[in-house]
Amino acid sequence: MKGLLHNKGRWHHLFVCGIAVLFAAGLLMAADVEVTKRTDGTEVTFDRINGIKTIKNRDGSKTVVDLKGKTPYGIAIENTERIFYKNENISAALHYDSSKSDDMLQDEILVFYDSLFAALKNSYLKKTVTASFQVKISYCRFCEHSFCYKKDQQVSVEIESGGRIIPVYSFSGLNLNDKIKREESISQIVAKVSSLAATF
Repeated sequence: MKGLLHNKGRWHHLFVCGIAVLFAAGLLMAADVEVTKRTDGTEVTFDRINGIKTIKNRDGSKTVVDLKGKTPYGIAIENTERIFYKNENISAALHYDSSKSDDMLQDEILVFYDSLFAALKNSYLKKTVTASFQVKISYCRFCEHSFCYKKDQQVSVEIESGGRIIPVYSFSGLNLNDKIKREESISQIVAKVSSLAATF
């Protein structure tokens, strides 16, 4: 009898745990997909993982909006590129990657971009580069959609050459407004870029 009661208690515990896991998974799914019903009968589904907004009208027709490379308000973000090294057919450039960002290159991220460009240009004045490469910055100010959703760090830097993409550095948005931390981040990025560029 004791064994039966023990097993019954054990199965009850497992059942409760299972329900808790399913409930948590449901909460996560609800957070990843947001559904809003407007007063005019329109239903808007926002797939936050992939940055896809689907608008279902009252007549059943659907409009799909891809927010990749756009702000949460649907404004297209421009790519920006500046060359900091050039020698014959080889060049190195600093690139603001709109496809992995959710805000324009402006304000604090623009200050960071300009400062990093100056540091890279000064670092590569007397260097010999054997292959072209790009240093790519992406900025997730809102962390709401596409590549930005669930990101721990707002600013990411990668280096790309010949189809290879290598993560270089990432940090929180707080470092953008702190001059000392911003300069420390830039120094580490320049050092890492120099190290990786030598392997191309």
